[in-house]
Amino acid sequence: MLAAETLQKTIDFTNACLFAKNEKDLEDIWLSLQELCNIDGLLLFVSDSTAVDDLESTLIVRSFGINDAWHDIYVARQYALIDPVKKMAMETDEVFSWDSAFKRYGEGAEEFIDTSADLGLKEGYTVGTISSDVTGIACSASVIFNSKNLNEGDHAMVKSLLPHVNSVLARPGFLKSSNLTEKQIEVLKWASKNKSYWEVGTIMGISERTVKFHFKNIFRKLGVSSRGEAILKGKIKGIV
Repeated sequence: MLAAETLQKTIDFTNACLFAKNEKDLEDIWLSLQELCNIDGLLLFVSDSTAVDDLESTLIVRSFGINDAWHDIYVARQYALIDPVKKMAMETDEVFSWDSAFKRYGEGAEEFIDTSADLGLKEGYTVGTISSDVTGIACSASVIFNSKNLNEGDHAMVKSLLPHVNSVLARPGFLKSSNLTEKQIEVLKWASKNKSYWEVGTIMGISERTVKFHFKNIFRKLGVSSRGEAILKGKIKGIV
């Protein structure tokens, strides 16, 4: 049974996840998780989907307590395409250990595993969402730890709390910046206010033809085929 103080901190943690609104809230969640479970680091991933193109072009990573070099290496070497942990997260919505992912998908990813270990990422737990019912995005939350610092209760605690962190990432617009350009976002915002192509062009000082060109690219990037669908998806993703 949890001590009263620990129980209260656990309740506070779940409430913090429920009402998180910005990255400052994520920092507070990280610090609370670290205190509750003795973990060393927290990794957060969000992308438009698990499709290869999306993993390459829309992946957003946030890390806490992680070697600064890891993020740059991960992106530069396109590790998202071979990462055994990401592959495991695509097939289950349960919390799993990195050891199980390495055993299942480690073949061909030896460089990734060795590089991660060199940077202090040897042991961890991960939970992921393949595609949110609301936003359609894929996300995962991972913790990094040294098993010698965790007791049985710590392991149980972190596996219980990690899904709450992951649920934060799947919310519309949270930790998700669009791959649209500033001009495309501005076009979409004016269109969401029921402005016509001509009106949007007049407001922005560009031609109606240019507005339509921007929308063509918006449709492609958001995976939609109409202005109404683009506005709806923009609202879901927090772009407008």
